[in-house]
Amino acid sequence: MNFPSSTQFNKKLPKQNFYENLSVPAPIKKLFVEQIKALYWQNKFSADTINLTVGETVTEIEVFRIILNQDKIDETVLKLMDKGIPYHIVFILEFNEKIKLCTAYKEVSSTGVCSFVSDYYYTEWADEESVELNISGLSLDSAYEGFVRQIAKAEIVVKSDDIKSDIETSRKIEKLKKEIAKFEKQARVEKQPKKKFELAGKVKSLKRELDMLHSHSKAITTPPIGNETKETKAQSVKTVKAISILPEYAADIFDGLKTIEWRSWKTDYRGDLLICASSRKLKGCISGYALCMVELFDVVPFTKKHLNGALMDSVPNPAGYAWLLKNVRLIKPFPYKGKLHLYDVDASLVEVLSPIQTKEAGQEFEQYYKQLYIEAGAEF
Repeated sequence: MNFPSSTQFNKKLPKQNFYENLSVPAPIKKLFVEQIKALYWQNKFSADTINLTVGETVTEIEVFRIILNQDKIDETVLKLMDKGIPYHIVFILEFNEKIKLCTAYKEVSSTGVCSFVSDYYYTEWADEESVELNISGLSLDSAYEGFVRQIAKAEIVVKSDDIKSDIETSRKIEKLKKEIAKFEKQARVEKQPKKKFELAGKVKSLKRELDMLHSHSKAITTPPIGNETKETKAQSVKTVKAISILPEYAADIFDGLKTIEWRSWKTDYRGDLLICASSRKLKGCISGYALCMVELFDVVPFTKKHLNGALMDSVPNPAGYAWLLKNVRLIKPFPYKGKLHLYDVDASLVEVLSPIQTKEAGQEFEQYYKQLYIEAGAEF
């Protein structure tokens, strides 16, 4: 890590120093003994040891090397050390000649009380020669924040210069991901179309919120429906590109659960795509109807990362292509006999309604789709 020699401290510390004068439960003392083989105070970053100014919140950064008896350490041990030392800490964990870095972003009040702002972040186990931790900025504040971001890497989104704000945003992102996974699971097993549609709407709404957190700003726009003629963009739309899909898969796209359509062939077309449920009868699914409008925004080779969005368990052989879909909008469904590959539908037949995640979509579902589901044998 090439820390300046002026910061080297290299002092071995007795393990009991961290718990003998504190009210520590016996099980935690046992963890210290069982998990830690040796403990070193390796580096000290301060205005006296390195050419960095004292920060507004960070006055010292301590680097502790913990030689472990196993390949993991209980975080209660790390927290006890963090709480017992009123400075900011980076841990170097060592086991079997491999190391990993560890830290939790924390603040220290004017009274010396430690306040944890994040959980612990870790790098992967690696040879020490390959591990980098670079000093950034001109103050201890910026150096410490740089250490945390380097160790956390992708776990902290970078949206601002305020690491505390970025950590909070990252927590919101992880919470949203868990909620999305929960509602997706509920929607996939739900048999009642209305409830399935409502759960899918929640998923779409949460995904939209997730997109907004991932980006600084995102303008949601709905492009004109259909394919413009070549003469002028102002000229009226004549046709809409469409594709026929088996009723059960078309229903999953309509519900917003299936965001990737697998195809053995690719297309250069990008834009609005009318989803039509093929005429094959399947109880509980609308068949033989134009069902919804989506946006086909990309076509890429199908890989494992597309399985979840495609609601598939394994990659086909040959792998084929992932058609990436977004912006699901309801339409006034109408009977339509499907065709192979992409085909054109008269745009005058297509009346686009609301995006699936909106309140209006629920009312439109009741008005235009419910009876079709009932006729298909679905229960409400």
